[in-house]
Amino acid sequence: PLCGTRTFTSNHVRQSCQLAAGSRRRACPPTKQTHLLLPLSGTALMRAVYLLIAVARTAHVAALDREVEVDSTGLAYHAPGAVEQNVSAQAEIGVLLAACLVCALAVRSSRDTSRKVSSPQVLPAQPVDPAVAKRTNAAILRCATVEEILGLASEHGATMNGVNVSTCVYRVAKTVKMSRCVSGHRASARDVTRQPGWSNLMDLTRSRLSELKPQSLSNILWAFATLSWSPRDGLLEQICDSAMQQIESFNPQDLANTAGALASLKCRKDSLMQAIAEQTLAKLDSFVPQAVSTVAWACASLGYRHEALMQAIGDAVAKSGDAYTAQDLVNCIWAMATLDTPHPDALAVAAEILPSRFGKCSPQHIAHVAWAYATLGTANKVFFWDLAEACIPRLSSFSHNILAGVTSSFAKAGISHEGLFAAVVQVIQGGLRSCNPNALATLAWSCSALQTQEAFVAAALVSASSRASALSMDGLLQLAATLPLATHVPGSVVENVALAATERRRELGKRWEEVEAALAPFA
Repeated sequence: PLCGTRTFTSNHVRQSCQLAAGSRRRACPPTKQTHLLLPLSGTALMRAVYLLIAVARTAHVAALDREVEVDSTGLAYHAPGAVEQNVSAQAEIGVLLAACLVCALAVRSSRDTSRKVSSPQVLPAQPVDPAVAKRTNAAILRCATVEEILGLASEHGATMNGVNVSTCVYRVAKTVKMSRCVSGHRASARDVTRQPGWSNLMDLTRSRLSELKPQSLSNILWAFATLSWSPRDGLLEQICDSAMQQIESFNPQDLANTAGALASLKCRKDSLMQAIAEQTLAKLDSFVPQAVSTVAWACASLGYRHEALMQAIGDAVAKSGDAYTAQDLVNCIWAMATLDTPHPDALAVAAEILPSRFGKCSPQHIAHVAWAYATLGTANKVFFWDLAEACIPRLSSFSHNILAGVTSSFAKAGISHEGLFAAVVQVIQGGLRSCNPNALATLAWSCSALQTQEAFVAAALVSASSRASALSMDGLLQLAATLPLATHVPGSVVENVALAATERRRELGKRWEEVEAALAPFA
């Protein structure tokens, strides 16, 4: 409000202070608001400090209820006697400024000497009348936009219990997922989590943490994962600690949601994952197939290997494979391959069921199942040919990386399908220069390993080697490994690969020997 010429009143000062401090309560004189500062984070307090300093330096604020005109040169007063009343207004702002500074220093001094991020201080939550909480929950469910949910939480936070708070967090994520609108725009997770109302909702979550039950905890973690947002102020750790304390009360869906959320957030908590694994083993008979696959996927994504759990999951797939969707089966098989915990019976059952369901698999799942069976070496030629026939009509919807992944799985399994490779080459050749060089290196290696599409291999080697500096370490090594396999290798390709490898020799370390061996025939 201090930028440009506009009408500026003392109420604007008060409201701006409240917004800067994360409070949306009704305007009141600054000296009467100092108690609202105690539960605020250091960041919020310093925002208030910066704003108040700007007000004090710019304005000589007018009488509390008199209007003034602010412009780039100062204030033009519209009311006689405003200068005299100014002293009182400045004194009130001074009190609030001092209070902000004291609270900010208190938050700063309370930090752990180990430099761990401490949680913002919050006042103890007051008990909430169950009838009021029930009405509040109904009001939350009626909100149609993220803005409405955050506004409701800001207005009625003091009368919300743990269930209300978790419902708000869950509904915000659900609304974003359903692509609802915030202020007339398509909802964006990043935009939502940057709103002041979101910070206020997180403070409410922290204040009601002791009230949160298993379903509320898992719903909040699911919301964080859906928004791809992880708190950096210790809140996530506190929620995980609370989940650990109540883990025996988690039902199968809560366990699956919690494991899936941790994996999506790339948050590996071995103690919590151990507890989830043990509870899953104890309650596996009560798990629906989707929950089983979610736990398996989460363990594999986090690299958490629990052999007894994976054996039990394999038993469940082998026993009830028909009840699993294509996605559920792929997740379980991919987890077995990733964690190197194969279950022969489960793999056999899935190999029988999946071919009839390949049409329902996403491109990513097609790539995952091909990689899993190629890695474990348990699928036969018929399975891969069925997979190829299902892929060919849909290749135009596959990304270059997924095309590379599928073909490399066929090469790894030693199974060639001319129709698939010809169709892949046709898709890639139209945009060879725009294709990711790492994907090109993989495609060239796949075709060379199976001795097919020789003309494409030569063109892919030239294109990828001309952009060797953009290759990842694995991409560079795969490009070098392709050279001895290819029928025709242009001289420029060998030079480009040798130059790129030499420049990154220190980074390659012991793997430099692989490059030397690949280049030796061309010396």
